[in-house]
Amino acid sequence: QLEERYAVEVVEELAATAPVVVLAGNHDVPLAGTGATALECLKLRANIHVVELPQVLVVCPGLALACIPYPRRAELIALAPEGSREERYAAASQELKRLIQGLRIKAERAHPGTAKVALYHGSLDGAVVGVQPRALTGDIAVHPDDFMGFDYAACGHIHKMQSLSTTVWYAGSVDRVDFDEEADVKCALDVRVAPGALVVSMLRTPARRYVTLAPADDADWEPGVVYRFKATDATPAEADTVRKRVGALASDGVWATASVRVASVCRARDAAATADESASDLLVRWLIANPSHVDDLAAQHGASCDDVRRDLHLLSQSMTGE
Repeated sequence: QLEERYAVEVVEELAATAPVVVLAGNHDVPLAGTGATALECLKLRANIHVVELPQVLVVCPGLALACIPYPRRAELIALAPEGSREERYAAASQELKRLIQGLRIKAERAHPGTAKVALYHGSLDGAVVGVQPRALTGDIAVHPDDFMGFDYAACGHIHKMQSLSTTVWYAGSVDRVDFDEEADVKCALDVRVAPGALVVSMLRTPARRYVTLAPADDADWEPGVVYRFKATDATPAEADTVRKRVGALASDGVWATASVRVASVCRARDAAATADESASDLLVRWLIANPSHVDDLAAQHGASCDDVRRDLHLLSQSMTGE
């Protein structure tokens, strides 16, 4: 809520200087069609245009905006109720393409001689996705070529700043939210557009820094920076040392976390094993020698330790045939 309030304040500051168009995204769709979204508080503000349905807007002379809010998958797929999943998604994508080009034609006819800009919140084929793949699963996507005829397409939804053609751009998010974005450039885009002319410049934002270190590394521990100590194939003792170091830094006000993968080697065939001892018998002996593993399984499945040993023994016999 604090971030939403800050975003509203920024939009209001912008609206004091120039018209602002706010396009509804995937987080601005009320659940089950009821309730309010973060956009409600902007709808009555002066000089702010909240767009929740596809339309053409002219908010300043010489510029026609074809607005395509986040395309709701259920509504698009409902237009193609038959066929396989792939066929229905392909039909939905075609419908979205027709919508985009229909808005372009409408803008050309109603506002000839103006620059035509598409505002699109959604997925594009070929876009590079960072930390948010789960959020994009099942999106209806279109191709950058589907914005042919526009002087510029300003796209949102994907967090990585990128250009998919000379006129189709994702500005990306203005801040980093994960270590997967550690090396990403975060910016706003300054776009100067006229019919047949386009200049796009990046304005770097003071994005939060994420820094990955080795367990033994030191740093200046800058405020606001998120540090991660990363180690692979560590021993349990090394992992414990890293976690203790993170705890000590956190107590000093440093934002730090640990990402440690502990190497584990389990050998059931030890020096006491005989040559003819079956894999199933070795497993039973190993489980008896390592009761904590049995305790964990018993707790997870609500079973007794004896039941866990018996079931694992039977499973091993069925898999090995011994």
